[in-house]
Amino acid sequence: MPGKPPKEPSSYRSLCMLDTAGKILERIICDHLEAITESPEGLSDHQYGFRKGRSTINAIKSVIAIAREVIAGKRWNRGTKKYCAVVTLDVKNAFNRRDGTASTPRYA
Repeated sequence: MPGKPPKEPSSYRSLCMLDTAGKILERIICDHLEAITESPEGLSDHQYGFRKGRSTINAIKSVIAIAREVIAGKRWNRGTKKYCAVVTLDVKNAFNRRDGTASTPRYA
């Protein structure tokens, strides 16, 4: 792509060359997986990524609402004051090596 380093994989877009039958099968599988994940037994209500109608804004609003609820208690004399901490982690390129190749995370 123009203006991007040619040696970087992120400089290129993927190319999909599925035939019509492949695209139909992909749509059937996608619809089936979506029906499972959006069912009551599916993904948690706290899962926001990769779901229709949910975004980062929804997640932020949820965190703010929980924080407001937690800190709304009384402050003194055996009150119900609770504490709230928000910890964030940015893992973009977390498993890339210094030489530019991706490493595979190893779990015990």
